[in-house]
Amino acid sequence: MEKMKKVLSISFLIMLVMVFTIGCSSITIPGENGEEMEIDLSETEDGNVDVSMKASEGNEESFEMSSDGESATISSSDGETSFSSQSGENVSLPKSFPKDFPMPSGAELIAVSEMNDLAREGVEIDSVSYNFSGDINKAMDDFKTFAESNGYEIVAETNINGMLTIQAEKGENEYFSGSLIPEAEDETQIAADVQIGSPN
Repeated sequence: MEKMKKVLSISFLIMLVMVFTIGCSSITIPGENGEEMEIDLSETEDGNVDVSMKASEGNEESFEMSSDGESATISSSDGETSFSSQSGENVSLPKSFPKDFPMPSGAELIAVSEMNDLAREGVEIDSVSYNFSGDINKAMDDFKTFAESNGYEIVAETNINGMLTIQAEKGENEYFSGSLIPEAEDETQIAADVQIGSPN
């Protein structure tokens, strides 16, 4: 969550800088404690912005933002973890996302994100948001079947004003969670959010 907040904060700052520095190729913003942020604006016409953040002790973290007018991608790395996010029309599932996940027929992907621990191979979190038309109870049954067939133990299920959620765990660190939210005016139109953590 803290990583996501940081990425969103950086993204907002980039937008402000772009507004006030049109015509500049790059800008460096010094911090109060010796840190600095360098923003490369040389490729903004192509929808690309690169950001490099260097702490006073020398640690460096990089962010990249790109857009083709239909979708947007944000990625970052601090040498220990990497994060990437896609949203818009041309979104695809992460390569590591389970092939047997019960994605509904005709589902529309809205956003996906991946977070990886670069120090430990296989430690990652995939998050997927999508919309679909169907039966919410069947979709929840599909979640349960997926969890059980992959060795997860279902630890919680909730129904809050029609919003259904499930949480499942496997071992000490692996987990699966999903939520299904129907539209108020048409319960067959459903927004789904899924998160799968696979620290092996």
